[in-house]
Amino acid sequence: MKALAALLLVVSSGDYDRLDTPVSVDLKLADLGLTAEQAAKAAFALLETGAASAEPVPAQWDGQCLTFVLPGKTVKGATRKFELHVKKDEPAPAAATAKVTEGKCVDVAAGGKPVFRYNHGVVAQFPDKPSKYDRACYFHPLWAPCGEIITGDYHPDHAHHRGVWFAWVKADAGSVKANFWEIQEGRGKFVNKAIAPIAGPVFAGFTAQNDLVSGDKTILKETLVARVYAEPRGLRLIDLDVRHEATDEDVVLGKLHYGGLGFRGRDEWNEKGAIVDVLTSEGKTRKDANATKARWVDYTGRLGAEGWGGLLAIEHPANPRYPNGVRVHPSMAFFSTTLVQPDAYTIKKGEPLVLRYRLVIHDGKPDKALAERLAADFVSPPKAELKRER
Repeated sequence: MKALAALLLVVSSGDYDRLDTPVSVDLKLADLGLTAEQAAKAAFALLETGAASAEPVPAQWDGQCLTFVLPGKTVKGATRKFELHVKKDEPAPAAATAKVTEGKCVDVAAGGKPVFRYNHGVVAQFPDKPSKYDRACYFHPLWAPCGEIITGDYHPDHAHHRGVWFAWVKADAGSVKANFWEIQEGRGKFVNKAIAPIAGPVFAGFTAQNDLVSGDKTILKETLVARVYAEPRGLRLIDLDVRHEATDEDVVLGKLHYGGLGFRGRDEWNEKGAIVDVLTSEGKTRKDANATKARWVDYTGRLGAEGWGGLLAIEHPANPRYPNGVRVHPSMAFFSTTLVQPDAYTIKKGEPLVLRYRLVIHDGKPDKALAERLAADFVSPPKAELKRER
């Protein structure tokens, strides 16, 4: 593997201790003497300087940035340096994969283990007849590191709830009064227009282009980007970027206590006597978290005979009205984080709404220290810079 000796990658941990933290740095291919076509076929790696027995750290180019996982522990205030190496015409093995079943789904795995399925095609409630609850463009199942599924779908009490999904309840565009959440009303549906998978040594995922249609009119265009990291070990990190763009008219999202990002837990968490454990960044639990603001919310339940696990949802501070409100249902295994709790929000034509989240699927019950560390990694990641050696 050829060393690009003139380039060093300098990583600063900043104000937080780090542990196996995803990092991205802008990369100009001209600095490497590579074309875009060559970069797409090349293997990138980082070799830490001054380390006695450092293993090469895989890196992945996405067309703009070079992304890697800063290995091991890095204490706050520390700086680490890496030489950038490249091998042309020999792509690195994909530690994270994305398998597309055309017209149906994308299955994303890390380290050979499934992480999630994104159903871009229609998932029917019944095999032999149509249903008003048939749905598309949502995540289910999600698998915990232990291998158990944490999401539910088509539960009888709220059959429109669907794994992990992103939708609005009140979406008005002129005379169109759409509802993309309660799909059984027939006033809103998702239609996938394109799906583009990506896989590599550091992350895998996809970009989906979806239309949000009410009646015969598309009122919003959705671009959904999902990325799963092959590391850190013992966790499943999913970055979601959601972009909603008004087509012909402004879209007014009505004030409501739920909407936006939704999560429905596995069916066993809804049974009589089932116990779930909820914690928010503000120390709220299932008893008092509803209609409060939170930077993150962790929702867990039993997995199998003795295990526990669930989903930690971290919001990015660039999101409008951050931190947003949460809806934590008192009896159903469901939560939502939404920007329309305090008031309506208008998506103006030409001014798309962009929302970012990091979802962490984990084993065990909520852990405040772990959640705060992961939140810091997402909202204030280590700073990385490519420099030329003198």
